[in-house]
Amino acid sequence: MKILKFGGTSVGSVQSIQTLLAILREEDKVKQSANDKPVVVLSAMSGVTNLLLSMAEEAAKGNDFTAPLAELEKRHIFAALEKTGQNRTHAAKLLGISVRTLRNKLSDYGVHSKDDTVATADTTEEQ
Repeated sequence: MKILKFGGTSVGSVQSIQTLLAILREEDKVKQSANDKPVVVLSAMSGVTNLLLSMAEEAAKGNDFTAPLAELEKRHIFAALEKTGQNRTHAAKLLGISVRTLRNKLSDYGVHSKDDTVATADTTEEQ
């Protein structure tokens, strides 16, 4: 049995995910018996597991965990914008929020106009 595991930085950006998809498409082209088909395991985007653990630890202590929760939200907003080519309407739809809510969140992050560049590098990298 062949196991293909992807996680962290290999699913941390749109370009990385596209590379992952190309690998899986090539694997799918290989003639294999049903028993030899690869098993694919995906884990969270880069740094997300650490944020989730941080929130769980803070919650278990009875502490406020809104800071790591806000960071997680920010990462997902920037990932949605990257995926949609910075199209705010499509990103909002992908996130399941209104464009107004997205605009307000971006303003909170210091992105005030459509011409401002949304860079995922603004988020904290945790590994």
